[in-house]
Amino acid sequence: GTWRGLTRMGPAGFTPGSDPAPITAIAVRDTLTVAAVPGRPPPCGTRTRPDSGPRFATTLRFSASGTLWAGGDGLWACDENSWRLIATIPGRATALAEGPAANLWIGSGSGVLRLQGDSLRAVDGPDSAVVDLLSRDSSVLAGTWGDGAWSCSGQRCSRLPGIEPGGHVWDMARDGDGNAWITADSTLYHCGNTCEAFEHAELRAAGDLGPIAA
Repeated sequence: GTWRGLTRMGPAGFTPGSDPAPITAIAVRDTLTVAAVPGRPPPCGTRTRPDSGPRFATTLRFSASGTLWAGGDGLWACDENSWRLIATIPGRATALAEGPAANLWIGSGSGVLRLQGDSLRAVDGPDSAVVDLLSRDSSVLAGTWGDGAWSCSGQRCSRLPGIEPGGHVWDMARDGDGNAWITADSTLYHCGNTCEAFEHAELRAAGDLGPIAA
């Protein structure tokens, strides 16, 4: 997704989509790709109404069961061919993740929330902006802008040991062994039960790279 539309990479290189509108979020499931653009709701089924749904979605996520979720100033669910507003989000939704027991977790501009039924509950943890959520086997990791990284389970989050409390998280990813890789400020961390700065000769030779964004 780019500010000039959706682009697909294939054997022949990058192929731009037909719509040049800027992309604010993408969700992919099997062969289906859904993109959000400012001012109109993302596609929902085959008969999406242009006047109903999230018009400024900043995050999209397919659940394991195939439900498409969208977050912006509210949390929305795609029910077959129509969008349904679940709840408003304080500070806007910035990230979505499906955690253990298929619970939906929401990162916002003011912390972490968890969906229970059709109700949102604030999770005890960071109160700063969440930039990314990452699901693990028994928890969900929350990366924040200025308050480090947290591990969340149930209604509580605790700090991930090894990352500075004031750290600015840029990105998080999970490897095939279930460990997390987190970029915070100018450091790449490898996280199992605790996080350790990843050291490599080529990284040392590169010198100061500045913030590692992804």
